Amino acid sequence: MTGFRMYNLIIFTILFLLNSIAYSARTIIGDNTTNGFSFAIKQHAFRATFDNFIFSVAADVAKVDNAYAVAITGRGFDNFKGLTPKIVKLNGIEKQNNPLNGAKISLLEHFQESPVVVKEGENKKVYLIHDTNNISVISSTNLNDAKSNESAGIVKLGVANLSSKLDSFIFAAVKNNKGDVFGSEGSGISLLKFNVREVKEKINNEEKKKVIQELIIISPESKTPNKAFQFDGSISAIKIKENASIVSDIIDMHWDEHSNRLFIALQVKSNNGGARAVVVGRIFDGNLIFSPIASDNVFSGNANIVGTNDQEQFVSIYKIRTMYTSTKLNYLIVAGGNGPITAVGNSIYALPIVNGKNNEEARGTLAKYDQIPKDEYIKEYFTGRSFTQPATNSNDLLNSNDDAANVGNGPLPLNSNQLISDMFVLGDTVFVSIANDYENSSQPGIFSSQAIFDNKGAIKSWTNWSRIIGTDSKIFGICFDYFTSQFWYVCENSLKRTEWGKGENKSKGNGLLGGTISDKNVGLVNILNEKFPKSIGGIQNLFDFNKNTCGFNNFSIMIAVGLKQIMLIETGRLQDGFFKPNKGNFLHGAALSIKGDYPIVNSETRIVNMMGGILNELHSIISSEIVSDKFNDKHWIAVAGVGGLAILMDSNGNGWNGNISAFTDIPRGLAFKKIGDFSFVKKIKSDGKFLYVLTDKKLDRIEISNENFKNANLKIETIADFKALGLKKDSSFSDFNVSDKLALLATSDGLFRIGNGRDVRIGKSNELNWTLISVPESIGPVYKLLFVTKNNNESDFAFKSQLYVLSGFKGLQQSRVNRFIVDLIGEINDNTILPLPDFHIKDFPGYLFDFAGFRDNFSNQISLNFNISSSKSFARMAPGIKSGSKSVATMLFNLPNLNEATRINPIVINSASGSLLLSGNFGIQVNE
Repeated sequence: MTGFRMYNLIIFTILFLLNSIAYSARTIIGDNTTNGFSFAIKQHAFRATFDNFIFSVAADVAKVDNAYAVAITGRGFDNFKGLTPKIVKLNGIEKQNNPLNGAKISLLEHFQESPVVVKEGENKKVYLIHDTNNISVISSTNLNDAKSNESAGIVKLGVANLSSKLDSFIFAAVKNNKGDVFGSEGSGISLLKFNVREVKEKINNEEKKKVIQELIIISPESKTPNKAFQFDGSISAIKIKENASIVSDIIDMHWDEHSNRLFIALQVKSNNGGARAVVVGRIFDGNLIFSPIASDNVFSGNANIVGTNDQEQFVSIYKIRTMYTSTKLNYLIVAGGNGPITAVGNSIYALPIVNGKNNEEARGTLAKYDQIPKDEYIKEYFTGRSFTQPATNSNDLLNSNDDAANVGNGPLPLNSNQLISDMFVLGDTVFVSIANDYENSSQPGIFSSQAIFDNKGAIKSWTNWSRIIGTDSKIFGICFDYFTSQFWYVCENSLKRTEWGKGENKSKGNGLLGGTISDKNVGLVNILNEKFPKSIGGIQNLFDFNKNTCGFNNFSIMIAVGLKQIMLIETGRLQDGFFKPNKGNFLHGAALSIKGDYPIVNSETRIVNMMGGILNELHSIISSEIVSDKFNDKHWIAVAGVGGLAILMDSNGNGWNGNISAFTDIPRGLAFKKIGDFSFVKKIKSDGKFLYVLTDKKLDRIEISNENFKNANLKIETIADFKALGLKKDSSFSDFNVSDKLALLATSDGLFRIGNGRDVRIGKSNELNWTLISVPESIGPVYKLLFVTKNNNESDFAFKSQLYVLSGFKGLQQSRVNRFIVDLIGEINDNTILPLPDFHIKDFPGYLFDFAGFRDNFSNQISLNFNISSSKSFARMAPGIKSGSKSVATMLFNLPNLNEATRINPIVINSASGSLLLSGNFGIQVNE
């Protein structure tokens, strides 16, 4: 694999430096030169490090003379290399028939950079494809069970990838000799190692050394060389008081590199005692040792997610991963929970686990969830953080009703009796793939949920599940390349890789925002680039309004704004009983107005382009909002920019009533009309009762009503100005947000909030007691506020949300990001907004990271970190940003047509499809 890795790096570096054109959703070519593979490839595995990325797939069907039964690709490659030719070097002997040629592969993992597989129909042994250049295959002997009898078969593989292949391990879960369900008496976990040894042999009477590469089995008994480690319902790591039963062959194994522990997920039944569905494994002195995830007395009742102390109860965990958070704490991520698998397939939970230097015995076990994490230092410099106290009673455990445990804030869009196909953790975000059709509660595709932290660094809550990566196909696997910031995902017979581009695709189009298979010109990306060309300033800003927006009913839109024009884009609607993303042809039924009014639309209309009329007076439009009077169920579209503020309404000041599910539900006779006497508007926001308008000098509040909008004399109240904040006349405002009683205001002199006991909805600027928030080690001017909220709506940031604050000073070429927890409980007070423990020096609160340069924008959606300068620079940041990072290396994206950019807008995630969109004066590019 060394040669493949080096070639991979060289090729990628050349491609990167040449800045070759990127295409969206590229299909990696296998044996079928037009569409991936000619057979199903559901089995997959990958190995991702910063300097290397490789991905393997395996055939889900037997096919005569299939050289791609196992195939490998990697960073910088657009095609697979087949690893199963007819003739290979097998167990050190040249020119042998390959037992994997044409095979169906039932299990696949990556042992360092080498695929390790189990072949269907020959499932008692493990095959390692050791050398992927000059194909070399090594097989184990048939594996025995825990009673030294030949096993009936392997049901799951796992790997512990340590410093090198010689230090690493392969785990194989084996059935007993009778072939009973895994976990019956005699079942076990076989432990295998790759070994290299020299032997002497005589050739023509001359003694020569020969190197033997082999897979050896590490047995619990030296006298019995091929024996599995006992693993059944009678071991103390599973049972509580009385023997439990493992009830399914569906198990999962995951090695966590931070704790050096193996986590095994099971489906168990408690019988006459209790049972645990997660087991902790560790390798010590050549032995595989199993430990309970928590002690017997910790479990109480049947709500502790990974265990039960009740009799005759099921606990079903079928996928397991770990998370090492950006606050440097360890969590177990599990799919399933308390109950039979048919009832919990759509549930994902997070549980804190013990780690730390002095916790060898307890490491990897469940931690007391409400403890104060222990910070670790070398001298005075922060190095890490961990949960050190294991759970000792039931009050120490999170249960299935706790916000901190509920990844996604509830069930996935999946029937409870169905299972996710894959789970992957990136930074603070959990990704899952669903390979089921649209049916009942199920929706295919890829979904994510991001953790929200408290002021101690522990997880406090999670964002709702949201679609991501721009596909609603059935997906069987997902992973991420840290170096290129690209997602890779497995469809039924192809592997796709997300890429930035204009929606083109060499592999016959992507059928999403880039157009149809045959015509990219009807795609949304192409339409936006044509309607907002660089010659008129491109796209000034882009906004997404999801299906839960007030005034919508299973309907979502994006709004693109630019010079004297606005475009409404329907991105999703109810189709065949399901909310689905729009894709393919966006041009059919497109409507245009040149008088600033709402044009004639039809049921097929996905794009409404309005220009002219009063929009000409607004000149450069940079902000847009769906404005709602929640109490009277009335709604409007508002836009604002250099020339002021305008609202789409009729002569009586009305927009639309109730919820709309298509553009045809918006009444005829609406036109944009200016309200107020505003200029150089930076941002507008609605809270359901008021419309807030920010300029560089003040923040105003307007009561929302059709009567107020139609009258010349608006009810406008200035709620923030320089005098109220105690600022100098040369100060400026840059960003703001409002939620419930709370408002935040970013200024050239720092970050301010509404004062203790005040309410932004009541009072004038001099009555709101605007209060300066201490931003640890801030550079000074605050440019951008970014929010991660439970319901993915930044207007609800007041409750259990993460606040990211970007400060910077262009003159010194500096900028930093700080983060806070925001949680409004009752009245606003000093604890409503608290900094996260992003320390660098002991006892001194700090920032999350420093850009080592000036940036005035930043993105942290789904743990993908990008920093953006509004003039020309768009960069991805080094992976694994965590507390104590201090400064962060960046790598510039050389996107096509971006080198000449003079303005780059924040990244927007299309809530319907999950595609990432980057816009600016250059137009728009999509990553999907």
